[in-house]
Amino acid sequence: ASPLVIPEAPSPEQPSFLPTPPAPVQSPLPSVISSPPPVSPSKSSAEARELAKHYYSGIGVPVDYAAARRHFLVAAQAGDAESARYLGIIYLLGKGVPKDRAEAARWLRKAAAGGDDLAKRNLELLEQLLAP
Repeated sequence: ASPLVIPEAPSPEQPSFLPTPPAPVQSPLPSVISSPPPVSPSKSSAEARELAKHYYSGIGVPVDYAAARRHFLVAAQAGDAESARYLGIIYLLGKGVPKDRAEAARWLRKAAAGGDDLAKRNLELLEQLLAP
C-alpha cells in the first residue's frame, strides 16, 4: 500500500485544499483561418496585401506562395508599392515561382517608383548583382 500523504494546510490565498485551476492562456497568434475568401479586385489593395502576407509567412494559414503571389499581384496592380516589393522578392528568391532576376528587378522598380524605400535598397543591391 502506498503511504498516506497529508497535504499542507491551505494558505490564506488558497481557501481550500483543492488546487486552483490555472488561468487560461491567451494565444498571441490569431486563430487558424480555415479557408479565407479569395481577394477580388474590388477589395482594397491593403486587404489583398495583408492576406498575401499571411500566406507568404504562414500566419494563421499554411504557407502558400502561389496564393501569396496572386494576392500581392492584385494589390500591386492597384498601385500598392509594398506588394510590388514582395513580388520582387518572390521572383528574386524563387518562392513558388522560378527565380527570375529580371522580373524581380521589374517589380522592385515599380515598388521603388511608388516610394517604397526598402525596394529602392533591394533594387540597388540587385542591380549590382546584375552588373557585368
